[in-house]
Amino acid sequence: MRNRVAVLHGVNLDMLDRRPAEHYGGLTFARLEHLIGQFARELGLEPRFFQSNDEGEYVEELHTAPDYADGLLLNPGAWTHY
Repeated sequence: MRNRVAVLHGVNLDMLDRRPAEHYGGLTFARLEHLIGQFARELGLEPRFFQSNDEGEYVEELHTAPDYADGLLLNPGAWTHY
């Protein structure tokens, strides 16, 4: 069984550290990736992370992900508002 998973984060998720914690909670981007990585490893998965605020870069990474991953976790961020 192959167990490589690409975790692709989209726009503004790198800004979690800068949002007012009293409104959005205190989760930082580094902590988010740490928790996802920890959970993935508990499931026997090998996560690889990518984040971009550029839709074109995100799509290009999505196209190359099959070269290094067996599955995808897409976290598009604010693109979900479009």
